[in-house]
Amino acid sequence: MQSLEEYLGFTFSQNMVSARQKDRLAWVRTTKGIRNLFIASAPGYDPVQVTAWREDDGQMISGLQISDNGRYLLFIRGEGKNELDEYPNPLSLNQPPKQMLWFIDLENRGSQPVELAETSLACFRPDFTEIYFSRKGQLFRVDTADSTLEPEEVLSTRGKITELSWSDQGDRLAMTVTRYRHSFIGIHSPGQDRIQWLNPSFDRDIQPTWSADGQHIAYLKCHGVKPDITDFWFNSFSDRFELWVINTNSMKARRYWQCPEEHGLSLQEGDRPITWVNESQLLFSHEASGWDHVYRLDIDRRQVEALTEGEYLLHSYAVDRHGGWLYFTHNEGKHHGYHLSRLNLNNGSEEDLQSLLPEGSIAFQPVTVASGNAVGLIMGGDQQPLIPVLIKPDEQQVLCFGQPAYETGCRGFHKVEGISFQSKDGLEVHGQLMKPEGKGPFPALLTLHGGPWCQTVAGFSNWHGLSYVYAFCQYLVSQGFLVLSLNYRGSSGYGKAFRQPDPYCWNGATEYQDVQAAGEWLANRLDVDAQRIGIWGKSYGGYLTAMALARNSDMFKAGVDIEGCHHFPREFRQGHWNSEKFFCIAAEEIDEARERAQKALESSPWHYLDTWQSPVLLIHPDDDRNVHFEESQRLYDELRKRNVTVEGMAIPDEVHSFLRHSPWVEGYRRAEQFLKKYLKK
Repeated sequence: MQSLEEYLGFTFSQNMVSARQKDRLAWVRTTKGIRNLFIASAPGYDPVQVTAWREDDGQMISGLQISDNGRYLLFIRGEGKNELDEYPNPLSLNQPPKQMLWFIDLENRGSQPVELAETSLACFRPDFTEIYFSRKGQLFRVDTADSTLEPEEVLSTRGKITELSWSDQGDRLAMTVTRYRHSFIGIHSPGQDRIQWLNPSFDRDIQPTWSADGQHIAYLKCHGVKPDITDFWFNSFSDRFELWVINTNSMKARRYWQCPEEHGLSLQEGDRPITWVNESQLLFSHEASGWDHVYRLDIDRRQVEALTEGEYLLHSYAVDRHGGWLYFTHNEGKHHGYHLSRLNLNNGSEEDLQSLLPEGSIAFQPVTVASGNAVGLIMGGDQQPLIPVLIKPDEQQVLCFGQPAYETGCRGFHKVEGISFQSKDGLEVHGQLMKPEGKGPFPALLTLHGGPWCQTVAGFSNWHGLSYVYAFCQYLVSQGFLVLSLNYRGSSGYGKAFRQPDPYCWNGATEYQDVQAAGEWLANRLDVDAQRIGIWGKSYGGYLTAMALARNSDMFKAGVDIEGCHHFPREFRQGHWNSEKFFCIAAEEIDEARERAQKALESSPWHYLDTWQSPVLLIHPDDDRNVHFEESQRLYDELRKRNVTVEGMAIPDEVHSFLRHSPWVEGYRRAEQFLKKYLKK
C-alpha cells in the first residue's frame, strides 16, 4: 500500500505557451513544490529543463512568455502583496522574498536565469531586445542587450497599469489603466511624450487586442462602475459588456456587439480570449445562450456568427497562426472531463481529436505552434497527473512530455465513476464516486471543492489545488473510505443558470440543498454505513462543510473545514473583500444594510452554532488573502465555549492556496488522522 506522501508526490505541468515565429513550447513543471521551466522545440520536441531550482520554497511561476523569435523566456517568480502591503513568506525567512521578473536567453548554452526587477506584469517588445514592465502606475523598460540591465522609467500615470499589449510591429503599446472603479485604454508610442487615450467613456475598457497589421484594436467595454465583489462573484449579477473595435489611425471606434440583458462577463472556468483570425475577423466568447461558446465577428460585414453551439461548456481555445483551425476543449457529452476538438474556420467542418489521446484522457489549455502543424495541450486522466502533450493531427502523431503515470502513486488509484442525482429542489447535480474494494458497508466522505466556480473532474484537474484534492480522495479510498466529490450549484461546467443560481451564497445558500441531497444519497447506499458519514472541503468547500456540521450533525458525524468562511457579513468587511454592500455608508441605506446583513448571517454557519454537535478539525493559514484567518480563529473559540469537539491546525506564513508542497502533506495527514479517529471502527 502506498503512503500519503506517494499519493501526493505527483508531477504537475501547467501554463504552456508558444513562440510566434518558431516552433517552440514552454511550460512550468512542479514536483513536490519544486517549480522549474521546460521547453521543447521542433523538429524532435525533446523536452529540456532550463531552470534548476531545487527547493520547495513556495515561489510560484506565472506570466510565462516566449519572445516572438523563440530566443528569450520571460516569467514572474513569486506572489503579490496582501492588503497590508506584505509579500508572502511561506518559508518564514528573515527577509521575505519579493515578486520578481526574470528572463532566460535560450540560445546561449549555459545561460542562467537573470533577475530583472520587482513587478507582477511584463511583456516583450516585438522585434526588439526590450522588455517592458509595470509597477502600479509606472511603466519601465529594460534592454536585454545592455549588459547593465538597468531599468529605465518610461512613463507614470494615475491608477494602476493592469494589462500590456504590443502591436506586432512593436511601434505602439496598448495599456489598460485601472483607476478604482473605471478603466481606460491608452497607447504609448516610443518617442512620444504623452499617452493617447482610446475612446474614453464612463464605462470600463479592458482586454485590448491588436490586429496583425496593427491597424485595429478590439476591446471590451463593460457597463458602468466596477460591481461590488459580492455581487459579481456570488450573485446573479451580470457585468454587461460590449465588443468594440477602434481604428488606431483614424481613432474612430465602433461597437460591433452588445451583450443581451441579464448577461455579462462569464464566470465559467476556462480561457477564452479575444483573438484575431486575420485583419478583418476576430473571435470572442460569451454565454448569452446560457453556455460559453465562441463567435466570429467580421468587421467588414459587421456580422457575428456562432462557431460552436450546444449545451456544453467550451472551456479553452486557441487559433493556429495561419487562421485555418480553431482548437478547443469542451465537455459535450462528458460531464466529468474535457475533450479536444478542432474546427476548420474556412469550411466549418469539425474533427474530434480526442481519439488520438489515451482512453480516459482529459484535455486542457490548447496552444498552437508557429508553423500551424501541431497543437500543444496539458493532458490528465484518472491515473495520469497533468503532463504536456503535442499533437500533430495531420500525421496522427502524439508526443507526451512526461511519464504515462508517476512511478508509485497512481498504481493504487481506484476507478472513478461519474454520477448524478437530484437535489432537494429537483435540480440535477453531478459528482465523482470512488469506492474501495469489497461490499462494505464503508465509512463515507463527501468532498467539496472551493471557488465555488471551480469544478472537479474524473481525474487530475488543471487547478493544482484540485489535483491535490483528487489525489487525497484516492488515498482516502485506499484507507477504506467511500468518497463522493460533489459539483454543487455554483460550479463551472453546467451552464450559466447552474453557475450563477439565484439566490445562493450569502443571499440564501441554496447550494446547501445539494450538500444535504448528497449526504442522503450516500446514506441510502447499501455499501455505506449511514452512521459514519463525514465531510470535508477547502475554501468555499470549507464554508459548506461548516454549514453541514452546524445544520446536520445528525447526518454528518465529523468534518474537516480548511480555511472556510463562517460569518459572511464579518468576512466581507475584511480588507481583501472591501465590500461596500456590508458597510453602511449612508444614513438612508441603514434599513437595507441591516436586512442584507441579516440574510447573509442566516446563510452562514455562525447562525446555526446552537445545533452544531459533530467534531471538526479546522485548518487555516494565517496569511490567507481570500478568507481571513480570523474566521477559523473565532469559530474555534466559539465551539470550544460550547463544548463541541474542535481541533485546530494553524499554518504560519502560508496563503490560501498553499504555496509549498509540505502544508498539503501535513494538512492532509492531520485530516486523515482526524477522520479515522471519528469515522473508522
